[in-house]
Amino acid sequence: MSKSCENCRFNAERPEFNLKRCKACSRTDRASFEKIPNAAEIMQELMVKGTYPSLKNVESRIKTIKKTIQYQLKDSEVKRHEYSSYNVVAKFVPKKISEIDYVGLNEYLHDIGLLIPVIKIDHKEIKNDELLLETLKAYQLEPTYYVKPSFNKLGRELNAPSPFKTEEWSINHLLGTYVNLVPQLDNYQYEYEKAKKIMLACKELRQEKKLSHEYGSVSLVANEPKYDIQSIYDDFGEDTLIQYGRPDNEKLQQFIQKGSITTKEIDQFKTIVDVRLDFVVMNLDTEQQMLSMLQNRTIQASQNRMRA
Repeated sequence: MSKSCENCRFNAERPEFNLKRCKACSRTDRASFEKIPNAAEIMQELMVKGTYPSLKNVESRIKTIKKTIQYQLKDSEVKRHEYSSYNVVAKFVPKKISEIDYVGLNEYLHDIGLLIPVIKIDHKEIKNDELLLETLKAYQLEPTYYVKPSFNKLGRELNAPSPFKTEEWSINHLLGTYVNLVPQLDNYQYEYEKAKKIMLACKELRQEKKLSHEYGSVSLVANEPKYDIQSIYDDFGEDTLIQYGRPDNEKLQQFIQKGSITTKEIDQFKTIVDVRLDFVVMNLDTEQQMLSMLQNRTIQASQNRMRA
């Protein structure tokens, strides 16, 4: 612990204050005396250092590579292509597009006692109904926020991706470049997410809601409101929740895992209207982890249903 030293040159209240070592108390902690940067200054630093522009550039390049690989494989009869030497799999994955009878599903969930645990109010469904919106305003939970950057002309120019043409590249060239870019993307994303957490805690941003910097601005934007479901149910009954609620998929999956409900029970309220073919490029290890996780969940859910 530093000694107390009234004559210390680290004392910012003294006119001769500087950051040289004080021989009396040996204080050298520069961070204790430097101004803490606000959210705008942090974002500007990300621009100046090239972290954010590099993030956008790498994202753009990976997107271009994936589109080129997709174009080269689109006529193949094989839907899954494994490239073990690069530890990469590229595949076309069918995704069902469904229309969901939410009212019917919600009524079913209520009948089996799962409505309250899984339901959430869909703010999009009520925001155009001024009376209902005003009625439920008192039931909104503490708001949460996220940080949103905006850019002026100078910022947009700095963030513009550099030219990147891959049309004539071989599949090996594409994959080799892809596996080199992914760690870079992970690193830039990590740095940006870390900076966003610090910006989110900025007292000045929380007070002003928007701060400007040389390359644009940073805004504090509220997430869609969340509601106190139990209190709404206690005061209005289940009808409001059934009409305007949407099951939280993550919570539904938890109850499927517990064996309280099955995917088949939920699917009876879905009508498939289309099947979209999505193209995915991923690490082979990641694919295996996802498949193992899905298999383990299925086994666990089956065992839990047998115990129920």
